[in-house]
Amino acid sequence: MKPVRVPLAADAQIRIPFGPALLPLRAVIMLALASPLAMDLSVELPGRPPAPVESAVYFALTEILTNVTKHSAATSAWVRINYHGGRLDVMVADNGMGGAGRVPGGGLDGIGRRLAAFDGTVTVASPVGGPTIITLEVPCRLASGSS
Repeated sequence: MKPVRVPLAADAQIRIPFGPALLPLRAVIMLALASPLAMDLSVELPGRPPAPVESAVYFALTEILTNVTKHSAATSAWVRINYHGGRLDVMVADNGMGGAGRVPGGGLDGIGRRLAAFDGTVTVASPVGGPTIITLEVPCRLASGSS
């Protein structure tokens, strides 16, 4: 499957074809469209993750993008989603002020706990001054990408 790259603008109109492998893509695009930031989205998935993994990653992205909007002072962000080596990899980066981290009981810590249920990990690189890059990695098998 070829990668899908969608640069999004405030007036963007996107039409997404139906198919089981594209359901998570539609949800992520809707998240990106709802963001007030300039957003760049790239997805390369040859199939669909298991529903519990898909849900956990979707809600993690929701929380991360909300935090970018509320706390980072960023003007733009990007999301990359791909699959290789038996692992779903998600990277979210922004051009904000940095300084994000995993604090016990905080949002990123909660994301880490939820992904740990799938042997997943969260890595945060966010030096003061930015940029912030958050990486989610979840081992899983994808279902077929055919509809």
